[in-house]
Amino acid sequence: VDFKITRGDIYYASHDGTLYVKRQTDKYGNDAGFGYYCMIQFKNGNDTWNIYYGHMIHNSAEQFGYKVNQSYSIKAGDPIGCGDHTGDSSGDHLHFELRRNNKKVNPLPYLNLGSAHTALPDDYYED
Repeated sequence: VDFKITRGDIYYASHDGTLYVKRQTDKYGNDAGFGYYCMIQFKNGNDTWNIYYGHMIHNSAEQFGYKVNQSYSIKAGDPIGCGDHTGDSSGDHLHFELRRNNKKVNPLPYLNLGSAHTALPDDYYED
């Protein structure tokens, strides 16, 4: 799901878990895909869940003490980085993606958004 943001908005962890700070690049070293991003991983029973925060400002997680290609134990509500449009993106936004056992899951039922939500095609998510 993509959410409109203002460049520099602070992103906060939505769940306790292990934080990984990453940078996705093409073969030439240019930003690609999610660009600079964070991923939170946690277990729930036998399931492994991953939450992706894509298109962040380069090295913005470092201002909160997190370095690329390292992992950290975090708590829900901890600041993890700042919004931008790195990677394959045409404007500032947060790409928020949820995966269970490496399959995309609609994150909207898990978020408290009130009446604000985004409609996605039925075939977007894997069963």
